[in-house]
Amino acid sequence: GKTLSSTREEVTKVPWLLVLLISIFLPIISTFWWTLESGAWAPNFTLGPSQSSFNFSNGAFLVPLALIGLSWFLKKRVSLRTLTFAYVTSLMVLSTNMYTHPGCQFTGYMHSRENPLHDPYLPTFWVPPKEVVSKIYTGGQPIDWGAWAPTILFWWLLPFFYWLYFSSGFIIFRRAWIVTESLPYPYGLAAFTMIRMATTGEKGASKRVFNYAFIIGFLFFLPFALANIFPFLPDIYGWTRPPFSTWCPGVLDDPFSIFPALRGIAGFSAINLNPLIYALMFLAPLSTLFSTWFFWLLIDVILVQILYMMGYYSGIETQGTWGRQSMINMGDPLKLGTFTMLGVLPGILIWWIIMNRRYFVSTIRLALGMGTKEEKEIEAGEIPYKYTYLFLIIGFIGILTIFALSGMEVHVGIVYLIGIGISYIAMARIHGLLGPQPHNPYWMQGWTKWAYPNVTMETRTQSQVITGAVSGWWGVEYRMNHGAADQAGDAFRVSENAQVDSRSIYKAMFVSSLIAPLVGFVTFIAWSNYYGIMKLPFPHESDYCMMGVSDPSEWNAWPATDPWWPQALAGFIVAGILMYLRIRIPWLPLDPYGLVVGTNHWINCLAGLSWAALGAWIVKTIVIRVGGAEVYRKYCIPAVGGFVGGYIIAVPLLAGLGGVLRFFFPA
Repeated sequence: GKTLSSTREEVTKVPWLLVLLISIFLPIISTFWWTLESGAWAPNFTLGPSQSSFNFSNGAFLVPLALIGLSWFLKKRVSLRTLTFAYVTSLMVLSTNMYTHPGCQFTGYMHSRENPLHDPYLPTFWVPPKEVVSKIYTGGQPIDWGAWAPTILFWWLLPFFYWLYFSSGFIIFRRAWIVTESLPYPYGLAAFTMIRMATTGEKGASKRVFNYAFIIGFLFFLPFALANIFPFLPDIYGWTRPPFSTWCPGVLDDPFSIFPALRGIAGFSAINLNPLIYALMFLAPLSTLFSTWFFWLLIDVILVQILYMMGYYSGIETQGTWGRQSMINMGDPLKLGTFTMLGVLPGILIWWIIMNRRYFVSTIRLALGMGTKEEKEIEAGEIPYKYTYLFLIIGFIGILTIFALSGMEVHVGIVYLIGIGISYIAMARIHGLLGPQPHNPYWMQGWTKWAYPNVTMETRTQSQVITGAVSGWWGVEYRMNHGAADQAGDAFRVSENAQVDSRSIYKAMFVSSLIAPLVGFVTFIAWSNYYGIMKLPFPHESDYCMMGVSDPSEWNAWPATDPWWPQALAGFIVAGILMYLRIRIPWLPLDPYGLVVGTNHWINCLAGLSWAALGAWIVKTIVIRVGGAEVYRKYCIPAVGGFVGGYIIAVPLLAGLGGVLRFFFPA
């Protein structure tokens, strides 16, 4: 039968004035916001996503809430359609105007100009020569826009090409994942629920639950927000000081200082105590939640402990959570990072295509104008596949061209882009089930290590250095639009639920993704030059995290010491087995999505998400078994939407604005 998308007769009118206003002014607002935030939690108080905020785009939630507040003030109703476009446009805009991009990215490469080992390899269109870029360090000097023009072009076009590549890759699978399978996309579902419940005129139990949860979310996070605005106020949760993380709020990343006996458990990880994450993960399927904590327990805790007792991971008991996960992910015998990120992760997409080959082949037939009558009827409500594949190719060629101009060998760039394309679209499927993306900077090198094995300072080349420079922190935290596929999923989840057709939503996504990187980067450079980038309080990235990843000491060690292909191959096979078993034995609660997240380096040492998956699984299991699906839909989903809304007002709005004001009125 026809899908919801294919049977809509009316094409939604795009509110172009709203889209353009957000595309132009939100990058400017966001740039001033994130550059003026200070402190360890700065990324969490800004508008854009970052790994420390679990890649949760605060501003995409805040903009619709601001429009709702404005409509209440003006006593004019704002439509669900308008709020849907506001959310989606803000989501696209903030992906290239946030603390990690261009903030971390540019400042990291900027500092590479100071390192004589890296400066000669850094293209001048990535960062201007030292005599030009150094003028923005202290600010107050006339800016040479001609000298900055190539750099502005680079930081405008490359993120857009990445967006084209990854979002087009996702759109190939949109109908299957969003419409047919109806993957929840917890971040998108939370946004839609918050928007719908805040504007609905219905009065009933669901609305009351939403309102109460909104208040509870606001009140819970208010002490944390106030403690960051006013340091003299008590921190009742203890999140602002050790043993809690200075990156992810509510994450106990040094549990050993409280319970020293835990040091004997080799694979013990950070513990997440942030209720926002539990609430968002509550929207994930039970099987994926179970798989996340089960595989973490089975592999990271039990198997690693057995290997530790056999003599592996010597000295791990003296390490913190970060050091432990590094040993487990890169060390013998598991080399767990290659098993999951270079085996299971790409396997997820490749095996899905194999098992759903009729769907995938139909998209190619439609792109070539050879689809059957039934396929063409279904495509009538979709973004035409001929344009989807065309944009994917344009994005691919655009990135490859810039890499080639930077000195990367073309054949290496082709393999690299195919590898990360498969991986990040697979991540978008994981994101659709669970929410947080399984990031870390230690795996992308695996796609190109064959080209540059055993590098030394004497044998390094321009191509190897550039390949290394785009293989570490370059791809984490949604930098350089590496979250485009994830966020396309969130955007289409919201638009599908709001019954806004995909073609109209895509037009807004395209225009905002084209405009925002240019406006944001020009604003960033102009503001940095005026005030002085070294005087702005936002945390700067290091040269090590950018160009330093190409150094032999790191390049040869990541993703693991050779040989690591057996572990990657095993992961690929395991992904296929788990996906096949899910089809043959539907009740089996094991899938490869939870396997990737539950055994990921940063997930366990930075965010402690396996604990959140366990907590969400316990509560959701009880709710479903006692109250059934009706209770979950009627009460639990509105409760999550309300709790998230309360968090948005308390943390990014109050604490974020408070951080900005603290810059102007220091204590």
